[in-house]
Amino acid sequence: MSHETKDLLQKAVLLEASGVDRNGEPTVDAATEIDVRWIDGQTEALNKDGVVIGYDATVLTSQEIALESIMWLGTEENWDALSSYSDVYQVKMRKDTPDVKGRNHRYRYLLMRFRDTLPTIN
Repeated sequence: MSHETKDLLQKAVLLEASGVDRNGEPTVDAATEIDVRWIDGQTEALNKDGVVIGYDATVLTSQEIALESIMWLGTEENWDALSSYSDVYQVKMRKDTPDVKGRNHRYRYLLMRFRDTLPTIN
């Protein structure tokens, strides 16, 4: 087990952003389960324009995820059984940390609570 994955002990559901439909609305891929370390709590970071933005959660993972993707802390089985999509988050910022040799990466994502209706699933 590499350093980049040894503490990814939680499961999260990922609906990865995949583009827009013919009406210009965002679309996502079907739900998949990934290993993460999920940290709830408010944090602030500068966006690319130098403006301080507040985020609601931080997720660490060893895989690259597209910005604007949807995430939820829990298993895919529990996701399929949900009647309402509360505590759903959207990926807004990514920080990439490679290992010394540049072979493995650890990604840190900053998430905002998602209060809109879920995008169309491809």
